[in-house]
Amino acid sequence: MKNIILSTLVICCAAMLQAQHEYVRNTCHHVDGFHKSKKLSDLDHALIQKNNARSDTFDIQHYEIHMDVTDYNGEYIEANTIVTVSPKMAGLESIRLDLKDLAVDSIHLDGMSAEYAHVGESIFVDFFAPTAIGDVHDIHVWYQGHPYQDPQWGGVYFEQNYIYNLGIGLSTIPPNFGRVWYPCFDTFVERATYEWHITSADGFHYRGQGDFLGQVNHAGDTLTRSYAMTTPLPTYLTNFACADYDSIGFTHMGANGPVPVELYCKSNFVSAMEARFASMGDVIDALEHWWGPHAWSRVGYVMTTVGAMEHPTNIAYPQSMMNQSVLSNEGLYAHELGHHWWGDMVSPEIHNHMWLKEGGAEYSQHLARNFISGEEAFIDEVKDNHLFVIESAHIDDEGYWPMSPMPDEHIYGRTTYNKGASVWHNLRAYLGDSLYRVGSKAVLDSFYLETINPETFKDVLSWSTGVPLDDFINDHVYKPGFSSFEIDSVVSADLGGGMFEHTLFLEQKLRECPSLYNNVPLDITFLDADWNRHVMQVYGSGQYTVATLTTDFEPIATFLNAEARLNQAKMDVERVLTQSSTLSSMPYVQFLLSVPAVEDSSLLRIEHQWVAPDNEALGDNIIEISSTHYWNVGGLWEDGLHVGGRFIFQGGSSTGLDNDLAGITEEQMGLVWRPNAATPWEIYPYYAFLSGADDGNGAMNVDSLLQGQYTFANIDMIIGLEEDFQTEDQFNIYPNPSDGMFYLDTDAAGKYRLEVRDVSGRVVLSDQSLLSSRDRYKIDISGEAKGVYTVNVYTDLNKRVMSKQVVIH
Repeated sequence: MKNIILSTLVICCAAMLQAQHEYVRNTCHHVDGFHKSKKLSDLDHALIQKNNARSDTFDIQHYEIHMDVTDYNGEYIEANTIVTVSPKMAGLESIRLDLKDLAVDSIHLDGMSAEYAHVGESIFVDFFAPTAIGDVHDIHVWYQGHPYQDPQWGGVYFEQNYIYNLGIGLSTIPPNFGRVWYPCFDTFVERATYEWHITSADGFHYRGQGDFLGQVNHAGDTLTRSYAMTTPLPTYLTNFACADYDSIGFTHMGANGPVPVELYCKSNFVSAMEARFASMGDVIDALEHWWGPHAWSRVGYVMTTVGAMEHPTNIAYPQSMMNQSVLSNEGLYAHELGHHWWGDMVSPEIHNHMWLKEGGAEYSQHLARNFISGEEAFIDEVKDNHLFVIESAHIDDEGYWPMSPMPDEHIYGRTTYNKGASVWHNLRAYLGDSLYRVGSKAVLDSFYLETINPETFKDVLSWSTGVPLDDFINDHVYKPGFSSFEIDSVVSADLGGGMFEHTLFLEQKLRECPSLYNNVPLDITFLDADWNRHVMQVYGSGQYTVATLTTDFEPIATFLNAEARLNQAKMDVERVLTQSSTLSSMPYVQFLLSVPAVEDSSLLRIEHQWVAPDNEALGDNIIEISSTHYWNVGGLWEDGLHVGGRFIFQGGSSTGLDNDLAGITEEQMGLVWRPNAATPWEIYPYYAFLSGADDGNGAMNVDSLLQGQYTFANIDMIIGLEEDFQTEDQFNIYPNPSDGMFYLDTDAAGKYRLEVRDVSGRVVLSDQSLLSSRDRYKIDISGEAKGVYTVNVYTDLNKRVMSKQVVIH
């Protein structure tokens, strides 16, 4: 069927698509080529639960950490830490603390030498007598050694004239990394206050968290600097950093009062850091608007070699970001500041619920973009992120996973971060903006300095907003994959008095998801005669939903979820067409658009559905259609609009979206179409196959785009409608343009039949009588509206030999 064009344009297609909105993925712990965490055994999980359970028996109240880091070249520390602990149960005879890869010299309990055992990463300290509830004990541990560094990211670093720690180990489970530099209860659950006294030399000056207590100068350039954090922290959020830092300080006047800001970097980065952090005030305003007052003593960022990490008041921030754009930096520091609420004020109960903090922080980046750059930029960022999710997250994470519980080896994967942000955006659609703020603040207030899990998160949201969210959690959090809805049809009735009733027939489809979603809020956008948008809401459940809405105007178009308030297994784009244009990329939908002719403003809307199209009704010579995706093309097409374009297919790898059809060979690839969901698929008559090599990747060029649904297919090329345009130049249409009366003649020998279609694909004229060669045939469609029409000529063997556009004015 296909008219094959061997062309380097296929390469250009891929390049043009790559030029679409590039989502900044430089956030938090993410690095390219990251290592997965290890998968835990049932015994490992039981041990984590046992670690958490220690907080039911002991309350760690305070850590006083003394550490000497003067041996930079040896990457060696000498330290001692006093752990202040109060028993919650009577009769306990020992306590277990965590300490990794450091040698214990001695331990004192309440000022006296104590019996202990250091086994692996655990220190067991015996009490002198069984505990009593409410007693307070000081456990003083002296230790030294080379602090551990995660093979990928996290731990203690001595490099590039920096000494610092990152509180998480990306490839380590559990990931908490307080234990790599002091003895502790290293869990998300336990919080305590802190005091740090860190000794450094050779120009390394310690910058810490909380309040600066002072500095003691020793011999030479050795000094000890001290900080205290009086707001309780879990161990993974504790941090120190030493270098020859300069300070950039200012105070932002926020809606809830002044917010001090401190930026620490080396002197050669001061100007660059000031420029890249110019929008810090907007980010603070955005996050206080959505999440409530900033609860920490300051907003602080300290430069390190890698990062970033959300330690409150002293966020680790990589110096490599000074070579990145202002846009990239805004995204990264907004993400990390978002953790001051999601992760720092409240933490996930266990690592398998990581999306609760990382999704919230990643979505904070989107919310900040709204304040900095406006609503349109915000929507672009949300859509950029979600396109990345449906294109790549399952590839990077080796499968589709529920948000909770996330498998151990993928807790820091793309699903946690990027799909996490998509899910946080969807929660906003379920609640609406006002209740979203109310519910989020209620969670932060209810679990301030505590931990949450999906159920407690849901319960407080539901209680505070009055919106039941069981279906939201079940569908978006506990299930892998995605759902998508579309309008099958709309039936409207004139009720009189300027009122109209519309019955909408909706269908839900799934991508890699085990069951259908329920009670999903769906936006219905009606356009009136002046193109004003009127948005109403219905709820979709199950495979089919029938909803009835009433308007006081007669809509000229109806769209579903066109306001970017709900991320689904689809992407969409709208464009107002006012003038002709050459081939250009339409973002998000794997389509390139050309507009040869336009007489009046038209609205083009393309939806790219990442779900299987209906395949019950296949026309002649269609072997199979795509099982992964299709397009809906529509909008408001005014008279005189002529649209062309290019559909991109990618099947060259096992993860390619079109591998089901093109993975072995492109030989049978074709494009099929139908005007609506009620009609069978047919081979699209106006496309040409573009391919540079038989590698599973290519495009279908369309010279006359019709409204309807499109997808790729494997077609029987031997039996099918094989077009041969070698004789096309022997057919002549004149006059063109015309008033609807024109002529067709040909010098080609043979017998032919005629068909004329409008831009929607509707057949406006069909003459089944056979025309002999050298005949002059009169065509009259003067009763049709002005616009662009396609004239097709077929042989008596159903081979299309001509397809030309005519313009009626």
